[in-house]
Amino acid sequence: MLLNIILVLDILLVMILEKWPCRDVNEAIHRIGWLNNWNPMYAEMEYTLHLEMWEEYQVTSILAQLGDIEPGENWIEESYNNIFEWQLPLSWVQGRIPH
Repeated sequence: MLLNIILVLDILLVMILEKWPCRDVNEAIHRIGWLNNWNPMYAEMEYTLHLEMWEEYQVTSILAQLGDIEPGENWIEESYNNIFEWQLPLSWVQGRIPH
């Protein structure tokens, strides 16, 4: 019912990130799904993604490709499996992301 009354779906996640507490944002993402909430045009935010989940894997794949295409440093303070100072490998940009 919520999606039927929202007119600006492309910035839905941006709007709720600004106004809702973190717990509620996580619940909205869980219920509605990343790919229904998220817009790659507004990708500048902090992410915690679980690669074993299909939608979060897809978002990671898109972010890796965007990070390669966009100029400058796009992945800042990234970590993988609690390994800090980890760098995005070229294999991820080529679509070989581990699950």
